[in-house]
Amino acid sequence: MTSLRDMIDKKRFNPLIGKSIVLKRKASSATYMKGLLTFYEKGNNVFQCYTIERPWKDNKPYVSCIPPAPGDIEYYIAEVLKDSPSFNYPHLWIKDVPGRTWIKVHVANRPSELHGCIAPGLDLGRGSVGRSRDAMNELMSFFEVGERFPFRIEYL
Repeated sequence: MTSLRDMIDKKRFNPLIGKSIVLKRKASSATYMKGLLTFYEKGNNVFQCYTIERPWKDNKPYVSCIPPAPGDIEYYIAEVLKDSPSFNYPHLWIKDVPGRTWIKVHVANRPSELHGCIAPGLDLGRGSVGRSRDAMNELMSFFEVGERFPFRIEYL
């Protein structure tokens, strides 16, 4: 069986191994980016929710969504945090994003509430997600604090 470390060393994404998340970005406007986040466990689609982000603006901190992982890496590593100075609930930290720091998946409903992070939601509006806390709670129910896993971003 291939471990997460082997995947990192080989720099290849394989959703059939362990846990992983794929964010497929669907539509963008001048004010938002919509997507569909899928959590996989051993290749099985376990959970899906919508996402909202700020639009692409050349990876500028605080105003742009983050790019897909660069080059042949294919994915970022996400880590489950129990809490942080900004959020006192479990959430995800997407690590090692070029030119960016502390990119998180956390509760929010509109892009204006985000600074480059990603908000999950069970409902999708024109430029927002609804029931973000419910989506976050359900997503986090599949993970343990400190767990690390691949997080891939794709465009449809």
